[in-house]
Amino acid sequence: MASNTQGKPRVPSSIANGKFEIGKKLGAGCFGEVFRAVISDSKTEIAVKFEDISNNAPQLEHEAAMLNLLRNPIQPQGFAEFYHFGKEGGFHVLAMEYLGKSLEDRVQECSGKFTPKTACLVASQ
Repeated sequence: MASNTQGKPRVPSSIANGKFEIGKKLGAGCFGEVFRAVISDSKTEIAVKFEDISNNAPQLEHEAAMLNLLRNPIQPQGFAEFYHFGKEGGFHVLAMEYLGKSLEDRVQECSGKFTPKTACLVASQ
């Protein structure tokens, strides 16, 4: 497994035996990083979260379990579709539906201010 200059494992170019191809980094949070990816055979865009296995408070396994439980609701519930959870190199990985830009990205696009209409649309979600 390759490492970067800080000794952290390097994110692989694909996961799940090549089923998902990893693309550009979308962002990072307190427990990991999120990358845009595609499902190799269909080219469907997805998001893949990477969490260092050595994290003292692992989150992805719990998130994956919740998404898996919500997989087949009787009525649509508005949760991201779950594709895969596993270990890849030094990471826990969670492959899930890519939902688009973050709320933070949308706020920045509007110079930090939503119109009343946009604010209502966001609040209704």
